[in-house]
Formats: sequence, C-alpha cells, structure tokens
Amino acid sequence: MGLTERLERAREVSVSVSGRRTTLDPDGKAEFFTLLKEVFSGGYEMPALGVSLDSEVQRALDEGVWVLFSFAKTEIYNEMPFDLLAVKLIPGSCGMEFMRSVAGKFGGRDYYYSLRRGKNADALIAFAEARAGE
Repeated sequence: MGLTERLERAREVSVSVSGRRTTLDPDGKAEFFTLLKEVFSGGYEMPALGVSLDSEVQRALDEGVWVLFSFAKTEIYNEMPFDLLAVKLIPGSCGMEFMRSVAGKFGGRDYYYSLRRGKNADALIAFAEARAGE
C-alpha cells in the first residue's frame, strides 16, 4: 500500500487557508481524492530530505494553504508512525512534503511525493481556497 492509499484511509480531511480550517464533508472528501489522484497520476514517492520540527510546523499552519489528514489510530508507513499528516500546498510546486504528527506533535522525517513533469499543486490549492471557511 502506497502513500496515496494511506491518505485515503484518513478518517477526516481538512483544508486550511491562512488559518481558516474546514473539515470536508463526505462529498467534499470524495471530490478531493478524485482530484488528488489526478494530480498524483504518473508521480512517485521519493525519500524525503525534510525533517519537521513541531514549533515550526505549528506556526506555519496559520499561513498559506494546507491539507490535513487525520487518522483514527496511529498508522505506520515506511517504518514511520503518524496519526496526522499535513502538507503545505505551494503554487507551481511539483512536489509535496507530508509532515508527520503523533499525539499532537510534529517531528521527524517526512514523506515526499514528486509529481509528474508538467503537474503541480495548483488545482488542489484552488479546491482548498474554494472550501476554506465553509
């Protein structure tokens, strides 16, 4: 099971724009994952060079566009645990860094997904901006 399939197991998916956070309803969640699969199509996971620090991630969550994936229980993927994954969507970016949180604290190595050439996160940003604050 890859990262995409893990994300689909999230109990709750929220979008956040400049700190305005909205939890997607079941239809919104289904629409989001349809879009995510299109954006991820042809992409691949890579070893992440990034490491998250809780204080920095907590501060950054109030700025920009984020998607948060909350899980019912602690999951383990590539030998790294998490119960929440957060990804900041950056305009024009051709990759996404998923930061891991366990028991409310971000830390440790991240997951990274590289998008196929010519794809970026812009469609996901537009989706999040349309849903934030609903």
